[in-house]
Amino acid sequence: METETLNVLPMLVRMLVALTTVVALMGGLALLMKKFGLSGAQPTQQGKSKRLSIIERLPLDTRRHLVIIQCDDTQHLVILGPNDETVLQNNLGTLPAAKPKTTKTNKKDKAA
Repeated sequence: METETLNVLPMLVRMLVALTTVVALMGGLALLMKKFGLSGAQPTQQGKSKRLSIIERLPLDTRRHLVIIQCDDTQHLVILGPNDETVLQNNLGTLPAAKPKTTKTNKKDKAA
């Protein structure tokens, strides 16, 4: 019985070393892919203003969302689903600039 336990212990150590080696190789490969630009992620333009943005997003149900997308100075109303996209309206324009709020002043404040 004791010899079986002694034989199992080196096998467990070998399995742990093999697992550690495989995980280290996968991490190294991921770092190399990221360094050479093969990770699939597209870099954003730095230093330039972004032309595309999501203005507002409203969930319709668990699978679909109503989205207002702005590209340059034009807004588009789109329904996004898991398998399709539907453009409801193009060229919404931009929202008018918000007017600054004015505060009311009392006659007593002016006299002081």
